[in-house]
Amino acid sequence: MSAVAPQGSVAWHEQRIGRVTGSRCGAILGLNPYSKPKDVLREMIREHFNVEREFAGNEATEWGNTHEQSAINAYESKTGNMVIEHGLIAHPEHAWIGYSPDGSTASEALIECKCPFSRKIPDEIPAHYYAQVQLGMEVMNLETCDFVYWIPDGVRVTPVDRDRAWFAKALPKLREFFDEYQAALAEPTEHLEPLVKDMTENVEWLDAVAAFKIARQMAVATAAREADCRSELIRLANNKSAKGGGLTLTKVDRVGSIDYSKVPQLTGVDLSEYRKKGSSSFRICVDNE
Repeated sequence: MSAVAPQGSVAWHEQRIGRVTGSRCGAILGLNPYSKPKDVLREMIREHFNVEREFAGNEATEWGNTHEQSAINAYESKTGNMVIEHGLIAHPEHAWIGYSPDGSTASEALIECKCPFSRKIPDEIPAHYYAQVQLGMEVMNLETCDFVYWIPDGVRVTPVDRDRAWFAKALPKLREFFDEYQAALAEPTEHLEPLVKDMTENVEWLDAVAAFKIARQMAVATAAREADCRSELIRLANNKSAKGGGLTLTKVDRVGSIDYSKVPQLTGVDLSEYRKKGSSSFRICVDNE
């Protein structure tokens, strides 16, 4: 079952190229709040053409990678199960699907470890992690997974059973994405170009930037001057509507909105007593503008 290349090695990275993997599965299915299908597609295209990765990791991913072995050690101490290491494993029927488990046990349980950067263990397994372990059990033909949450203060092990119906439903969506990936390989330009175009050497761009900065400074100064003039008009009108010199000042009174957070019940309650204090504003119209 084990692949030859250890996880993290050059050979392991090469084996991942062009495959839908466990860590990508949730995003492809639209379940990952931090990554979308288009992000995975772009990442896989760039990976295929050996273009530099745009996401090199952050504090959260570094924390997880650093403490993965701590999670495995804690799991082994807690359960007495020894964790068997694996490289990337290809699906026996769908070779375009691969999975690199954190490990498995002699009792044939998948091991998947998470080390939350928040140092807090959530009450439920997030949907994108659930998708990850379901794909893992499908690839490795295992019936259960010990999902391990590790934080410095302790470890929690949650058993997850294999759900064949889940994979049957997910497979067409994963295949659709993989077909899109293969089609994009023929026209990869948009995925290979930088997300943010570097215009540092473009003279026209630099001129436009300078002009924009000047205009922005003038706009700020003008807005401040306009606010001062507005206040002076309201003062001269004695806080009332007025007109003259081709300008009309209109006082607009607004009734305060209901603060529903203070309403114990809505039915049969006079809501007017919960109305916030009203406010007044002024609208200025310049003739022929």
